[in-house]
Amino acid sequence: MARHHEMALSHEKRHRGLFSGHGHSGGGTQVGAAVFRSDSSIAYANRTNTTIIAPAGIQDNDFLQTVFLIGGPTGLVPAVAPPTGVSEILTAPYPLSVNVGGFEVQSRLYWKPASGESGNYQFNHLAASTTAYMLAASGASLVAPTATGGTDPTGVNPVAPGITTLLNHALIIFFAQSFDFLGAVTPPGSPPAFTERLDSGASILYVATGDMVTAGPTGNKTVTVTLDPSAAGLIAIEHG
Repeated sequence: MARHHEMALSHEKRHRGLFSGHGHSGGGTQVGAAVFRSDSSIAYANRTNTTIIAPAGIQDNDFLQTVFLIGGPTGLVPAVAPPTGVSEILTAPYPLSVNVGGFEVQSRLYWKPASGESGNYQFNHLAASTTAYMLAASGASLVAPTATGGTDPTGVNPVAPGITTLLNHALIIFFAQSFDFLGAVTPPGSPPAFTERLDSGASILYVATGDMVTAGPTGNKTVTVTLDPSAAGLIAIEHG
C-alpha cells in the first residue's frame, strides 16, 4: 500500500486548508418520514483523534449517523473510542476492511439519538489516517439502522448489497471508499433517487442519500471510484 498511501499523503498536503470540514443543510420535519437535515465532514489526513464539526441545526430526537474511515498498517489499525452516547454498528460485515501492500482501511459506522447536543464530536484514536462524515436526520426511528457493505479487492466498482425497507420514506445512505483521492463520482441508480452529499477531491469517501418513497428493496448499489481496492455500504434509517 506504500504507493497508495504516499499518493494520498501527497495529495493531502495540497488540501491542508480543508481539514475543518464542510457542511450543508436542507432538510426539515416531514410527518411519517426520516428526512435529511444537515451534515458535516472532515477531509482525509493523518492525525491523532478526529473531531467532526456538529451538523447544523441538530434538535433533540434527531438521528446522528457517522461513516468513519481509519487506515494504518495491516492488522495494526488503531482502535477508535467514540464520544459518549455514540454506538458502533458491529453486525457483519462491519467494520468493513480492505487492504493492499501492507496498508488497511476500515469503514466503521456509528449512530446516536440526539439529546441535549452541544459542541463537536471527538473520536479518540492513536495516530492514523482518517476521514469522516456525519449526518443529522429528523423523524427517524431512534434504533440502530440496517447496514450492508461489500468490497472490491482488485477493482474500482464496489457493490453494497441491497436493503429491503419496511416503511415508506426511509432515508437511505450510500457510501463508497477508494484507496486514493476521489475524482467526480456519479451517484448510484434509483431507487431511491440519490442526492450527492460528499464528492470531494480532498476525500477518499463518497456519500449520497435518498428518500425511499415506497418501502421495498433498494437493489444492490455501486459506483466507480479511483483506485483499488475499494468498498461500499448502504444504511437504511426507518422513520419513527
